[in-house]
Amino acid sequence: MGRGRALSLELGDARVAVRSDDERLLEWLAEALAPSFSVTAGGEDGVVVEVGSEPVKAGVRADRLLPCFALESQLVQMAAQVERGRIVLEDPDWGIRLALEPGRVRIWELEGHGILRSVVLRVVRELALTQALARGAMQLHASAVDVRGHGVAFAGPKEAGKTTTAAWIVACGIASLIANDRVLASRDEGRLLITGVPTLVVLRAGTIERLPAQFRTIPDVERPVRLTLDEYLAAGAVHGFIREPRQVPLSPPQLLHELGASASRRAPLECLALIELDPAAGEFDVEPRGREEAARAADAFSFGWPSRPSDRTVFDWVLNGGPIPGSPGPEPDAPNRVAPVELDGVRVVRLRVGPDFTRSPAAPRRLIRSLVPDR
Repeated sequence: MGRGRALSLELGDARVAVRSDDERLLEWLAEALAPSFSVTAGGEDGVVVEVGSEPVKAGVRADRLLPCFALESQLVQMAAQVERGRIVLEDPDWGIRLALEPGRVRIWELEGHGILRSVVLRVVRELALTQALARGAMQLHASAVDVRGHGVAFAGPKEAGKTTTAAWIVACGIASLIANDRVLASRDEGRLLITGVPTLVVLRAGTIERLPAQFRTIPDVERPVRLTLDEYLAAGAVHGFIREPRQVPLSPPQLLHELGASASRRAPLECLALIELDPAAGEFDVEPRGREEAARAADAFSFGWPSRPSDRTVFDWVLNGGPIPGSPGPEPDAPNRVAPVELDGVRVVRLRVGPDFTRSPAAPRRLIRSLVPDR
């Protein structure tokens, strides 16, 4: 691997440096991570991620499975080979090879694949979140918006309406987008702050059907998510736009472009809405919820991180050393991953969203007044 150019990335106190010869990859990564991450050129503070410039042939002889990436309520395992204090992972489906050692991760794309950019984002995100969660933060499965400095989060499982609801609110110009699917919650001087976790957007056909005017310029190309925003705009000019609603993966800046909206890095959480779709709800229905139900919901919608210290990932090992995850013998002590989020001062409601919500440009303003009455 050549030295290449470096980016220094910070999520709160968490630091990751990325080095690559591919300028376009670094441009795409900086776009996708901002504004949640602070991005500066140069420097190698914190753990270092190096990206190989040439694809490699598959060929790692795995001898075990090791926990790697957090996806919703599960830790995804990958085939691994452990040799001389180094972990080598390879996944033909993802088309990647990772070589891990304390303080450093090296990434190569396998020949015949084309998803390197999204894998680099996942590795950076995992390393940063591992540091943040070890300091007591919590990750929630939620979209979130910033209404003039006041945060509203919509927490729920898959297809609960999180992305569609947040997208319509920001498209109507009354809020900026903090997150489309995941937020990091942490206490700061008595306030509960939410920060967006950069996540590639799986835009479902149903969302496009509900908001057709907002998604008219998605280029008709395979996996537009892999493109920088400049590449995305150029692809639309050359290939035209999708004609029928279908599931499309987009990067965060691509989503913002389609919505004509802006992004916000973080905001104090004013309201946590436990969201669900309800065909009988008209526009929406809001019901206050008590502290006990709110605590159960925070646990139910925590994202991807088990509470047992023994459930370490390979990225824990990169950052903190110790035994290889899954090795025989006792595991070292580690902080509880799912730190209980104290919801003091946060209004918690049950939100049922009906089919009329996205039919009225006035509905988002009425909803925000219902969720944050004093704003």
